[in-house]
Amino acid sequence: FEYAGPLNEMVVMGNLAVRLKSLNKKLEWDGVNMRITNLAAGDEIKVTNGIPNQEPKVLTLNATQAAEEYIRHTYRSGWSLEA
Repeated sequence: FEYAGPLNEMVVMGNLAVRLKSLNKKLEWDGVNMRITNLAAGDEIKVTNGIPNQEPKVLTLNATQAAEEYIRHTYRSGWSLEA
């Protein structure tokens, strides 16, 4: 865990940098609180759905909310053995 924690944080930051590159700004990372500190409330990014054989749809997302979801992904409930 001594190596895995910082390595995972670096990978997440690289992923964020690629996904938020349309903002054209240097991202300032607060490692203790695990968040980007220099995103403005009005910053937006555009993402494409990327579904094969379908017309691409471009969505506009709030950059701060998108970054928070990328960092702390909300997972669905797990499978249940109950019928």
